[in-house]
Amino acid sequence: MMRSKIIHLVRHGQATHNVRAEPARAAGCSFEDFIQLMREDDQIDSQLTDAGLKQAEDVKKTATELTPQLIVVSPLSRAIDTGFIVFGTTLPYVCRESLRERNGLLLNGKRQPLAYLQEKYLNIDFENIPPGEDDAWNGYGANELETPEACSQRAYESLLWVVAREETEVAVVAHGGLFHQMTNGLPELIKCDKVASERFHNCELRTLRLRWEESTSDDDTKMVLYLEAVV
Repeated sequence: MMRSKIIHLVRHGQATHNVRAEPARAAGCSFEDFIQLMREDDQIDSQLTDAGLKQAEDVKKTATELTPQLIVVSPLSRAIDTGFIVFGTTLPYVCRESLRERNGLLLNGKRQPLAYLQEKYLNIDFENIPPGEDDAWNGYGANELETPEACSQRAYESLLWVVAREETEVAVVAHGGLFHQMTNGLPELIKCDKVASERFHNCELRTLRLRWEESTSDDDTKMVLYLEAVV
């Protein structure tokens, strides 16, 4: 029998780089135009807007019915702040570098130095975050965007980390690009139903069942993951 646990995926609320780009993307603009709008409204580690804060407060009403034992967040402030509003600050929080948005090109994907995060967010486990400046983003720089394949691999590793945890119900607060690659980028290793693979809107909360089994082929054993909507 496949083993499973419940996972709540939450995209952060509207941030300053989303104000124009998100409506344009929803209306069907090209990916290039979407990126260009975000570049025009870009800033390092962009913060939640007033609308984003309200979105999180609204989702909080739904989240009160959930019972996660652990909240896992991206190292970007908009994801952490969304998590705090939606789930409160009393549950255990762990920050994972692998949950960050696609690296490079956009300043809103560049995190603050570790010391800044530790001082601002006292009750989060930042053990996974490298000290000092954001070398992961700097490795790509302002002229290169992390490949979809690399982002998909990070998403897969993030889910494997959740699988290895003892908790049976986990909330993950991260980013639209990361979630897209998680639910669409590695179909041979992460198999998603229609609901799981749809595009995430700002501050959307999606409850899924995460199941897993080992698959062996050509002397290579890998964990195959399944994400399915909880009805």
